[in-house]
Amino acid sequence: MSDIGAAIKPGNIGKKIGHVWLRVYHVVFAIFFIVLIIWGGYFWYNNQHVDGWSEEQKDTFVKTRIETSEFKEDRFVRTIGITKMRESIYSNPQSSKQNLFYRNVRPAVKEE
Repeated sequence: MSDIGAAIKPGNIGKKIGHVWLRVYHVVFAIFFIVLIIWGGYFWYNNQHVDGWSEEQKDTFVKTRIETSEFKEDRFVRTIGITKMRESIYSNPQSSKQNLFYRNVRPAVKEE
């Protein structure tokens, strides 16, 4: 017993813990990150692939969604009209009415 008491002195406990930590902290962090990645993968899989709705709940949702959504035909027709108007505007060839390179030069007038 006296050997154990002599090896563990109150002043040596911090040093011993520090030495142990320096030897094992790589492994502790590696295990922590592996567990974190596994937990994240499990959480992601559950959110993406595990369905918590019964068939009855799905049918109810689909029926209410169909009943509450409506086709706004007037807005659709207006949008189609705007699209066709833009198509006709942009299908015409564009021409420049002003000379971009010589803005301050007046066109020469031919004398007859």
